[in-house]
Amino acid sequence: MVLSRKKRMDEETTLSLTGRDVEAEEYSIMFDKEAKCWRMKGNREDVEKIEASKRYADDPIVKTIKALLNNENQSWNGTSRQLADEIEVRENIEYDCAVLGRALRPLAAELGSRDDIQHQTDRTKSGRTHRFYRSVL
Repeated sequence: MVLSRKKRMDEETTLSLTGRDVEAEEYSIMFDKEAKCWRMKGNREDVEKIEASKRYADDPIVKTIKALLNNENQSWNGTSRQLADEIEVRENIEYDCAVLGRALRPLAAELGSRDDIQHQTDRTKSGRTHRFYRSVL
């Protein structure tokens, strides 16, 4: 058995089990300060999937894009500045355009796989534009 943390002060850690008589497993556990004991959160891979889903659902960029693509609007076109303005209005969070552009890259695949939202970029003389649209089945 091995306990490992990403950072020394993390409350959550990974319990790795391996041995001749047991199948190798990794569990996510958390220290309960009040009870002064470790609490099992579950299989590490399952816990990571759940946490990734929650991060995705809570992401202000994702929330804004999904709101822009409501039942009436199946697509949205605009610049990073226009998207940042929409995020600020809807989520009350300011984004720098460069930071927003970098954040969109990894989100594009998740938008497609989780919500069937496609992302395209086009470079024009005035800059880069983003197009988000729902795939037609």
